[in-house]
Amino acid sequence: MKKVTAALLLLALLFGPTLRAQTPRASGGEGTQYLGPVYVSQQHGFSIRPPARWWMSDSVSGFLVKFSETAYEAYILIDAIKLPAPIKLDRDFVEYVSKQNSEVKKSMPAFTVVSNRAARVNGVSSYRTEALFQAGPNQALISIYYIPAGSRLFMIMTICPEVTARKWDPILSSSVNTFTVTK
Repeated sequence: MKKVTAALLLLALLFGPTLRAQTPRASGGEGTQYLGPVYVSQQHGFSIRPPARWWMSDSVSGFLVKFSETAYEAYILIDAIKLPAPIKLDRDFVEYVSKQNSEVKKSMPAFTVVSNRAARVNGVSSYRTEALFQAGPNQALISIYYIPAGSRLFMIMTICPEVTARKWDPILSSSVNTFTVTK
């Protein structure tokens, strides 16, 4: 879970002092949740359909892959943690995530958890943290999905400016919901 802290520090660097408050182009029309072709990581054993026409980079420090629409500062970052044993999304896990969020808040006062809750990603039980991150005069909406897969825990982080979240969140959520563990 220390990667969550590292990811949030990377977030601060990604956004720098300000966040541009622009309205995104909706891929395929206003309000449409149109997604691009399937991205498959044979090496890491997962697939996902990112939003159409987004850039992909698999050389981002601390992550397996990053999808981005940099003109509007919207991102999807994916990572996986190898665990000594299969993880359960039980009360202990929820308490652990809450504790980690508190630690992040101590080190980054601009980070505020909005909610922690059970979620489903493509039919798989998962857990979701939603937070706001103050970036200069603007805020970023962050969702972190924790998806167990045997002895791995996938983490998918979505980030978009809070002022454009009504446009981006359905597209990002739709993309995350295509995530599939392939091995």
